[in-house]
Amino acid sequence: EDEAWLRGKLRELLGAHFKGVSASNVFPAGERPLIFGSFVHSTEEKLVYEEYTEIAQVRENVEKHLGNFNSLSKNPMPLVLFDMALEHVARIHRIIGIPGGNALLIGVGGSGRQSLAKLAAAMHGYHTYQIEITKSYGNEEWRDDVKKMMLRAGKADESVAFVFSDTQLKLESFLEDINNLLNNGEIPNLFPVDETEIILGDLRPQCKELGLTSATAIFGYFVERVKCNLHIVLCMSPVGDGLRTRLRQFPSLINCCTIDWFHEWPPDALDAVAGTFLGQMSMPGMDEDLIVNLTRVCVHIQQTVIDATARYKAEMRRVTYVTPPLYLRLLGTFKAVMDVRRGEVSAVKKRYDVGLEKLLSTAEQVQTMQVE
Repeated sequence: EDEAWLRGKLRELLGAHFKGVSASNVFPAGERPLIFGSFVHSTEEKLVYEEYTEIAQVRENVEKHLGNFNSLSKNPMPLVLFDMALEHVARIHRIIGIPGGNALLIGVGGSGRQSLAKLAAAMHGYHTYQIEITKSYGNEEWRDDVKKMMLRAGKADESVAFVFSDTQLKLESFLEDINNLLNNGEIPNLFPVDETEIILGDLRPQCKELGLTSATAIFGYFVERVKCNLHIVLCMSPVGDGLRTRLRQFPSLINCCTIDWFHEWPPDALDAVAGTFLGQMSMPGMDEDLIVNLTRVCVHIQQTVIDATARYKAEMRRVTYVTPPLYLRLLGTFKAVMDVRRGEVSAVKKRYDVGLEKLLSTAEQVQTMQVE
């Protein structure tokens, strides 16, 4: 609703203040998304920031990066890059490509926030860092992980993308530290004296060339490097009051981050995901027409449930979220049921085949006995 209002207002203002410029010049065809980026024609020597008018060209380039990522990663991502996903990848890529750029991705779980953030970081060649939550994970382990990221960004001068989800928020103090990193580039009293001396000693030759000799100036140089090279990507869910409360408590999550809203998947995204999923199922008689019809049925089921939740909210004043994992579970359930049915049919067919073989064998034996 907010986006529709904004587009309407922009069209109104264009007609009122820019003579000779129509809305079609700014919003071509009214349907094609506006995608800007620097990952298609850029080289190591030259950065080309441009508008991408051909969505197929963007998809081809991003799929190539995704293939490279999956070939090198221990945890490959089987992503379906529909149009909305490409918009989010381009947006996240642009945000974290800015020195000190941080992103706040807001959407329900399973909408692809973490996967697309890791893909965008890989397109930049950044090292992606995520913490692993265990039962014993506490504040000490968290501080150790933050130290590793800061040393990589500040001392080694490497770009790091830290992808953090609210499901990993085991202690609220984690957000306080992230708030400090976003605002100041450091966490007070994080490094003890001996580790601080090691950082100062490693950076002293570089800082001497820049005219920085005091310990305060050298550590300040380290902090500025961290702030520039460490890109924090926060993945938050709008469900409930948790997000609203945390944003009030830690204002840097808003002030120092660029927000990207992940809305519910549109019909073309549902169609693309179902088509890809069903196309991977090897079944006798599974031709292109059958896949298209099954895809339409899956999309219709999902849209029907979404419409039902909207009516439920209007009538009962209760909100029910239809998340992408539920759609994937629908496709998985269809595949599981098909596997069971195919197993049953194969068992019956095998029983009939064995019976026919016995009948033929018996007939041959009877014929032989009659001749004898």
